[in-house]
Amino acid sequence: MTKRNNEGNKWLAKILAAHAYRNNTPIEDIHAGEWPKNAKGEWADPAEVIVITVDGGEKIRWDSCSRISDTEMKEMNKAVVDNIYSMMSLLEEFNAFPWTMNMRHNWDEAKHAPWYKQTRKQMLEARKAKA
Repeated sequence: MTKRNNEGNKWLAKILAAHAYRNNTPIEDIHAGEWPKNAKGEWADPAEVIVITVDGGEKIRWDSCSRISDTEMKEMNKAVVDNIYSMMSLLEEFNAFPWTMNMRHNWDEAKHAPWYKQTRKQMLEARKAKA
């Protein structure tokens, strides 16, 4: 495995997020939907939004409502896995991504996930145990 520096890993994380998750997956279609406005004509705060069926069924607050169906989640997971696999295959074969896969998003700097430190510690311990 090629060792990358920390800045390279941060860049790679953003490229993977942009091209394996955000683009080329059902999340774009879900995100492209309309957001409701309140009576004042302003974009509604999630706490102001209630979901109700057309026949007047149960009312559910938006922040308590599942916003993605099981089918959509399955499609999303499959698309993300296929995209990551494709990107990792390009990286393995060419040790690069095409220049067309640049970062067009003004995202925050990448940082480690909450689980990273504990997992890293466990992996270091396992490595020591093998040595």
